[in-house]
Formats: sequence, C-alpha cells, structure tokens
Amino acid sequence: GSVHALAVSNDGQTLACGAGTEGIKVWDIKSRKELTGSTHNYESRGTVSCTVWITTKLAMTETLCYGTGLGYIVFLRQSPIDMLFQEICTRRLGSGFKITCILWDMYTEGSTRIAVGTRDKML
Repeated sequence: GSVHALAVSNDGQTLACGAGTEGIKVWDIKSRKELTGSTHNYESRGTVSCTVWITTKLAMTETLCYGTGLGYIVFLRQSPIDMLFQEICTRRLGSGFKITCILWDMYTEGSTRIAVGTRDKML
C-alpha cells in the first residue's frame, strides 16, 4: 500500500509508517524488524493521515499517536513483554473530521498537550 505519513522516534531508533488503510507499521530502524503488534480493523478508521511520537517525563517509553481520514486519533505504546506496539487508546473526533496534522507539547508539571488539525480548519 501507499505511505501517507512517516515519523522517526525521538531516540532515532524506531520508524512509524502510515500505510494507507493498512494502519500504522512500526519498524526497528537498525534491525529492519517490524514491531507492530496485533492487527485491528484499520479499514473502518480510514487512511492514516499523520503521525507523531510523544515523550513525557513520566513515561518509560515513547507513545505513538496517529490520525486518520475518518477522524480517529489512535495511541500505541510498546509492550515491555514482547516489545511489540499495541493500541492503548482510540477516539473518534467526529464524523467527517479528516485529521491532517498532530502536534504535541510538554506542558507544566509533566503534562502533555496535543493539538489536532482537521481538513475543516478546526484545531
């Protein structure tokens, strides 16, 4: 499938690839091994449109966040047991809200803020 979004983790070791309606694929850059966990019903969420890695002061690992053409925002984190990435949260912003960009920002006292842009000029 086609690639719509790419993001390298903040430590430079992992690549996230938005693979159209196949969802997100996560790769170890050095070994070229796929780290994506179990597959989900990606087609019902739409094409992956953007992705970003999120790092917080309290988290032991980075969190991957991606948006889709049908308005879903999805978060994945690497399992310490099998080292595969698994979904930890999925939310739909609304019908018709194609997510076009995502940005994260460290906020005071370890909190994280996420800004999401949509095709309908909403932020």
